[in-house]
Amino acid sequence: MYCACKSPIFCQGDLLRVVQMVGIFKDSKTFVDMSLVRTMEKTLNNFEIMMTRTGGSPNKNDVVEFIQKNFQASHNELDNWYPTDYQVNPPFLRKIKDVRIRAIAKKLLDIWPNLGRKIKPEVMQNPSSTPSSRCPMGLSCLGGGSGKSTTGTRTGS
Repeated sequence: MYCACKSPIFCQGDLLRVVQMVGIFKDSKTFVDMSLVRTMEKTLNNFEIMMTRTGGSPNKNDVVEFIQKNFQASHNELDNWYPTDYQVNPPFLRKIKDVRIRAIAKKLLDIWPNLGRKIKPEVMQNPSSTPSSRCPMGLSCLGGGSGKSTTGTRTGS
């Protein structure tokens, strides 16, 4: 199962484009890590109202106000998770002929279980509130250590 984010808020569409282009946040990940205060439909409707009110060209203050009314900083939505298919010494390691590259691969494998996360059940019960709630299986979080799944890769069930 592949968990692609198709959210018209967090993954694609005019709302995401406007928020990212106005440059409110220091990085592009901050906004997509937020959660909705309202339903997806109400949030998109509020966005359309803002866009109409501003003639399709909201300024930074308009977008900040929209975000403050419709989003909140997300709490950690992930639990630690140990990949069920993890192997300490998988067969492919023996096929790596270069000893240095094999040692690097082994070191990466050794830290892999520490990167495992799974969406908390309470987040799964409200699937439209965050982009990560669309992927019920475990993730390996490769970025910044925040425990967010937007930089994750699926690693089993």
